[in-house]
Amino acid sequence: MYVNPGEYGRIVRIKLDEQDRRIFVPTPHGSPSWQRGYNRRGALERINNRIERHFGFEQHFIRGIAKMTH
Repeated sequence: MYVNPGEYGRIVRIKLDEQDRRIFVPTPHGSPSWQRGYNRRGALERINNRIERHFGFEQHFIRGIAKMTH
């Protein structure tokens, strides 16, 4: 990470190869280009997303192989 003073204040540059790419995406969430891509998704993708959110598949907090095998 690099921090430099800039015209508008502090500028922080982050090396993307050292960070999680899912956090620093090329298209910001909610921007017009993101919205166009979101609207092009198929109905099946929307249904899968609702199912994942309902059952909490993305929010798992299980640690260790013993708990995963039960």
